[in-house]
Amino acid sequence: MPPHPSRLRRLVAGLAVSTLGLALLEGGARLLMARRPELAQVETLDPGGRLFAEMDFSPDLLWRLVPGEGLQGGVTVRVNPDRMRGPPLVRPLPMPGVVFLGDSSVFGWGVTEDQAFAWKALQRARDLGAPEALTVNAATPGYSSSQARLRLDALLPDLQPEVVVIATLWSDLMSGGWTDRELFTRFSGPERAAELARHDRLRHSALFGILQARLLSLRPVPADRMVLWSTIFTGEGRGGTARVPPADHRANLAHMDAAATAAGARVIHLILPTNRSTDRRPPESQLDDYRDNFHDTAARIGAPVLDCNRIWADLPDADTAPFFMDEVHPSAAGHAAIAEALAPLLVQALAAAPGG
Repeated sequence: MPPHPSRLRRLVAGLAVSTLGLALLEGGARLLMARRPELAQVETLDPGGRLFAEMDFSPDLLWRLVPGEGLQGGVTVRVNPDRMRGPPLVRPLPMPGVVFLGDSSVFGWGVTEDQAFAWKALQRARDLGAPEALTVNAATPGYSSSQARLRLDALLPDLQPEVVVIATLWSDLMSGGWTDRELFTRFSGPERAAELARHDRLRHSALFGILQARLLSLRPVPADRMVLWSTIFTGEGRGGTARVPPADHRANLAHMDAAATAAGARVIHLILPTNRSTDRRPPESQLDDYRDNFHDTAARIGAPVLDCNRIWADLPDADTAPFFMDEVHPSAAGHAAIAEALAPLLVQALAAAPGG
């Protein structure tokens, strides 16, 4: 039975009024955002007060850098179309490529490109007689060895680098939330991608952006909760649960070693330093298993290991404190010190690479 004409008119009128109301709200939100764009920013996404690079969702890697240029951590950061920090890449690479894998400490959080060791080490290697080589900084804030492994699998056939520097450590150790296995199970795959696509369409609405940001900003963030990149994962206070347990970290390193070697690349393992001058650094007992993984897996393929903690072991804590911005992120001085120690290994690796 067709609806009564009066009911149909009321329904159409209601829809028209609702549509007009939403249009007026959207118009007002756009005017408000033009004057106060900060209203669309979530204030509690980073309890530490340091927002990392802008990310979007990836069904394969969970998150990835957004191409473009902007101010992050007090410095200008450019992200190329390949979603890596640095200038655009061309295929084939015009010179030997050196891929760097890791998280924000390798990405160069808080320092400029020319200060980050991924670039500075190659400059120093050239001073020592190495051929000119190209930095491919595939490190991404928050990336664990699980994500670096997937990233390397895609990069090897695409870029065919001569050297791969693996420095995945701190994000593997992140605790208090889910493991990487749980993260990929919960957030990865086509269903999550479709959900995020719908969300992205809503992001074009100024009204939605303001409402979402204000509601999220009102939400309390407990001290033991991780909140990164629009809450793609949050900690649930699970104590010492590491994102990547030592056994998985070892398996990821072994996989990357084997893949890089099979592709004809030389491998260097880099164990990043920790700030001994602060009590907030990860406990040594927790770090030992991960450091051993670097040494043991590298020994299987005859790859060199640069353990920054060992080479700085004799320095007083006060002397190494200027090398850091916090517990683990190197300062410009720290990047320079890492680059100085890494350069001789890059000279050897580039000389041993095909055409070196």
